[in-house]
Amino acid sequence: MYTIHITQPRDAQSLLTAVRQKIETVRKYEAKALLTIDVSFMKVPPSEVQVSFNQPDQFSITRQSGVSILPKGGLHLSLGTLLQPGEFAIVDAGSAGGLRVIKLIPLKESGDIVLSTLYIDEKSLLVRKAITSTRENGTYELDLDYGKYAAYALPDKAVFLFNTNGYKMPKGLSLDYDPHGSDAKAPPPGEAKGSVTLAYKSYTIN
Repeated sequence: MYTIHITQPRDAQSLLTAVRQKIETVRKYEAKALLTIDVSFMKVPPSEVQVSFNQPDQFSITRQSGVSILPKGGLHLSLGTLLQPGEFAIVDAGSAGGLRVIKLIPLKESGDIVLSTLYIDEKSLLVRKAITSTRENGTYELDLDYGKYAAYALPDKAVFLFNTNGYKMPKGLSLDYDPHGSDAKAPPPGEAKGSVTLAYKSYTIN
């Protein structure tokens, strides 16, 4: 007689705890990356950048010239702010595309975030996608691809997708293009998509 063992899925709380613990094994890192900004009404060349992170949510991107491109609070490419215990009510939303779906609702009404939805690979304990709705910046999406640094929960590529008419572009981007140049365009009406991509080349961890 054979005994069949059925592995029960983790409850949402324990899954998030395991994901957070994996992320927190990296206290800080420095990384080299290529930053690509794709916005229809802006002409921004790709930039070699230095990315710095300190737990839980100190994240910065700096050009080789020393100019900070994305000021603090301008772009959330770190999951640290979404995984702090006691900050969100957790709702298990089942699964989609082989990923576990968990919704996070802020317990405090004063913050900018209204709702976040995480798509998690349960086996590897990696967040593959996060969709966040905010009061000030509309709804944006963070897509994460992992490779050789997956054991540290550090992506090889991070893509930030947003609606250009709902998201307040960081002031630092004004350093990268000439709004009065011949190639400049006015922001299009309606819903227009934009993206910011970080392709990581190397990490120096802890």
